[in-house]
Amino acid sequence: MPDGNYHVSVQVRDGRHAGEESFDGSLDQSFTLISEIDQQIDQIMKNRTSYIHS
Repeated sequence: MPDGNYHVSVQVRDGRHAGEESFDGSLDQSFTLISEIDQQIDQIMKNRTSYIHS
């Protein structure tokens, strides 16, 4: 998957409560994917900030 912001929605139905066109529960979650180089830059900047404030 390319870098970026994503949103996932999951809906469940156990067949006991909600009708066929509905669902019994749901969960939504947002997340961000960043490239490996961006992760490395973030870590370097965190280390640099910690070092400067020490």
